[in-house]
Amino acid sequence: MLVFLLLLAVLAPIAWFISEFFPTLGIRITLGVLALVGVFFLGELNSAVRGMGERSYFADANEALIDAVIDTLDEGKHDEVARELKVLRRSYRPTYETHSNHAELVAEFQKAVEGVNDLPR
Repeated sequence: MLVFLLLLAVLAPIAWFISEFFPTLGIRITLGVLALVGVFFLGELNSAVRGMGERSYFADANEALIDAVIDTLDEGKHDEVARELKVLRRSYRPTYETHSNHAELVAEFQKAVEGVNDLPR
């Protein structure tokens, strides 16, 4: 299916351009519609693939965050988790243009919590 869409998006505009030099109106219209549909679907495919990448970025970071919180809470260090989560909240700046530095902030949280875990009670 992907190969078909790529061929449609590349070959249909070329065929449409070539058909403009011939008098058959039906073929020109058909190729024009195919070219536009192919380019539209290629754009939608690109958007879907990029969306999957963004979702996996946040999913991985959130999984690491949840694991670190659960592990530290299981050790009974509730105050430390609360303190580090407040630091994380102050540092987090959500944005819609980029995915900010979510994974880096989660990694810093993990390091801080691991450092707390190494301290004696």
